[in-house]
Amino acid sequence: MKMKTVREVRELTGVSARTLRYYDQIGLLKPTRSEVGYRLYDEDDIVRLKQILRYRMVDMPLDEIMVMLTDEHDEIKRKLHAHLDRLVNKKEVLEEKIRWVEEMIEEM
Repeated sequence: MKMKTVREVRELTGVSARTLRYYDQIGLLKPTRSEVGYRLYDEDDIVRLKQILRYRMVDMPLDEIMVMLTDEHDEIKRKLHAHLDRLVNKKEVLEEKIRWVEEMIEEM
């Protein structure tokens, strides 16, 4: 199995080198290190990074993602339902703000 460099992972996923370093720093994604200290990623790391990216796409906080990556299936599902509820609440608040702005425009 060929290990991928930061550059290859960046090109494959679009994730910046800075973000990869940060994920390593906080323990979210721990690549192996070459003899000279370069970060190297195997297929499991890429799969994990893709999971992280999916959770980030739906505004999941990094601390929650870290826990989700080690949780059991039922616990992940429960947390996703809770996150969905938060997103729906945010959507409702945003829709209300949109209505207020539309009303202000109409009043002008």
